Amino acid sequence: MDAEEAADSEHRDEAKEQRGGRNAADVEADVQRAQQAAEHVVDDQREQEETAAKQEAGAEDEVGRAQFRSTDADLRTGAALSQAG
Repeated sequence: MDAEEAADSEHRDEAKEQRGGRNAADVEADVQRAQQAAEHVVDDQREQEETAAKQEAGAEDEVGRAQFRSTDADLRTGAALSQAG
Protein backbone atom coordinates (compact mmCIF):
# COMPACT_ATOMS: atom_id res chain seq x y z
CA MET A 1 0.00 0.00 0.00
CA ASP A 2 1.51 3.33 -0.98
CA ALA A 3 0.97 6.71 0.70
CA GLU A 4 -1.83 7.64 -1.64
CA GLU A 5 -3.81 4.49 -0.90
CA ALA A 6 -3.32 5.00 2.84
CA ALA A 7 -4.64 8.55 2.61
CA ASP A 8 -7.61 7.34 0.58
CA SER A 9 -8.46 4.71 3.18
CA GLU A 10 -8.40 7.33 5.96
CA HIS A 11 -10.72 9.57 4.02
CA ARG A 12 -12.95 6.64 3.21
CA ASP A 13 -13.40 6.06 6.96
CA GLU A 14 -14.26 9.72 7.46
CA ALA A 15 -16.86 9.50 4.73
CA LYS A 16 -18.36 6.42 6.37
CA GLU A 17 -18.57 8.22 9.70
CA GLN A 18 -20.27 11.19 8.13
CA ARG A 19 -22.71 9.02 6.22
CA GLY A 20 -23.28 6.62 9.07
CA GLY A 21 -24.53 9.23 11.45
CA ARG A 22 -23.35 11.12 14.46
CA ASN A 23 -21.52 10.10 17.54
CA ALA A 24 -23.86 8.66 20.18
CA ALA A 25 -22.53 11.08 22.80
CA ASP A 26 -23.38 14.03 20.55
CA VAL A 27 -26.88 12.68 19.98
CA GLU A 28 -27.34 12.14 23.73
CA ALA A 29 -26.20 15.71 24.45
CA ASP A 30 -28.63 17.07 21.85
CA VAL A 31 -31.48 15.04 23.34
CA GLN A 32 -30.68 16.30 26.82
CA ARG A 33 -30.57 19.92 25.62
CA ALA A 34 -33.94 19.49 23.93
CA GLN A 35 -35.44 17.93 27.05
CA GLN A 36 -34.07 20.71 29.24
CA ALA A 37 -35.45 23.33 26.88
CA ALA A 38 -38.88 21.68 27.01
CA GLU A 39 -38.72 21.54 30.81
CA HIS A 40 -37.85 25.24 30.92
CA VAL A 41 -40.86 26.04 28.74
CA VAL A 42 -43.14 24.03 31.03
CA ASP A 43 -41.66 25.70 34.12
CA ASP A 44 -42.08 29.16 32.59
CA GLN A 45 -45.69 28.43 31.68
CA ARG A 46 -46.39 27.17 35.20
CA GLU A 47 -44.86 30.31 36.72
CA GLN A 48 -46.90 32.52 34.41
CA GLU A 49 -50.10 30.68 35.32
CA GLU A 50 -49.31 30.93 39.04
CA THR A 51 -48.56 34.64 38.72
CA ALA A 52 -51.78 35.21 36.80
CA ALA A 53 -53.76 33.26 39.40
CA LYS A 54 -52.21 35.29 42.23
CA GLN A 55 -52.94 38.54 40.42
CA GLU A 56 -56.52 37.47 39.80
CA ALA A 57 -56.95 36.46 43.44
CA GLY A 58 -55.51 39.79 44.53
CA ALA A 59 -57.89 41.66 42.25
CA GLU A 60 -60.84 39.65 43.57
CA ASP A 61 -59.77 40.41 47.14
CA GLU A 62 -59.58 44.10 46.30
CA VAL A 63 -63.06 44.02 44.75
CA GLY A 64 -64.37 42.19 47.79
CA ARG A 65 -62.87 44.77 50.15
CA ALA A 66 -64.32 47.59 48.05
CA GLN A 67 -67.74 45.96 48.08
CA PHE A 68 -67.52 45.41 51.85
CA ARG A 69 -66.60 49.06 52.44
CA SER A 70 -69.45 50.16 50.19
CA THR A 71 -71.96 47.87 51.91
CA ASP A 72 -70.69 48.86 55.35
CA ALA A 73 -71.01 52.55 54.46
CA ASP A 74 -74.52 51.98 53.09
CA LEU A 75 -75.53 50.24 56.30
CA ARG A 76 -74.17 53.08 58.40
CA THR A 77 -75.90 55.66 56.18
CA GLY A 78 -79.14 53.69 56.33
CA ALA A 79 -78.92 53.41 60.13
CA ALA A 80 -78.25 57.12 60.41
CA LEU A 81 -81.21 57.90 58.16
CA SER A 82 -83.53 55.65 60.15
CA GLN A 83 -82.44 57.27 63.39
CA ALA A 84 -82.95 60.74 61.96
CA GLY A 85 -86.33 59.87 60.58
